[in-house]
Amino acid sequence: MQFLSDEITEFTKSVWESVLDSAISPVAEVPDPTSAGANLMSWVQISGEWHGALVIHLGGDAALAAAGAMLEMQPDEIAPDELADVAGELANMIGGNVKALLPQPASLGLPNVVEGKEFSMHLPGSHEITRIGFEWSGSAVVVALMQAD
Repeated sequence: MQFLSDEITEFTKSVWESVLDSAISPVAEVPDPTSAGANLMSWVQISGEWHGALVIHLGGDAALAAAGAMLEMQPDEIAPDELADVAGELANMIGGNVKALLPQPASLGLPNVVEGKEFSMHLPGSHEITRIGFEWSGSAVVVALMQAD
């Protein structure tokens, strides 16, 4: 069992249902979000008694669908900065819930976002302790928790 996997799954489902008005489904096999072409990754650093980051990887059209749902806009109306804001806010909301379960004191950093094709992200001095895959809007979504070494 992965660290806080059930809680992170529930937080992710709750954020999707309350903010995006949509259900997101966990999948048994963690998908590769980069296989769908363009994708977006957002993360928030968690520091204090515990150090790490909550990372969300939105593959394919998941970021665009999330921005459309959150901002109540059509895909062709969404600017790149709005797309990044939505991805960052999703990481912020899920990360904030995770932070509350970690040893205190704990603080959440500002969201970071990167967009591209066929990339990977590494947070030096940390390792992944939880990785949960989801399917949403026909695309892969991965939520991971990184812990500082």
